[in-house]
Amino acid sequence: MAFEAALVRVLVAAFAPRALMLSAHDIALGGLLVTAAEMAIASAPFDVECARRTRARSAASCFSEMGGVVVEVGDASWEEFTARLEAALRAACRESAVP
Repeated sequence: MAFEAALVRVLVAAFAPRALMLSAHDIALGGLLVTAAEMAIASAPFDVECARRTRARSAASCFSEMGGVVVEVGDASWEEFTARLEAALRAACRESAVP
């Protein structure tokens, strides 16, 4: 899971200074739902609201160790966060010649 840990560091460096991202956690042991639970427990006092933006289609996929990252973004920052993330991904794809 070294890639995911590095990705978390990149996301924090890129978005935390502008307060666009509140936290990030790599998806590892236990999968997506365990990661979300760990983040909720760490954010006491448990004010949790979750919007799922994933292609997961089954319960098994929610617990598989598929890799990736879960980010916490405040409502007020969501539009700017997603716009900046999409722009960064497009730039990375252009640099790597990925269509």
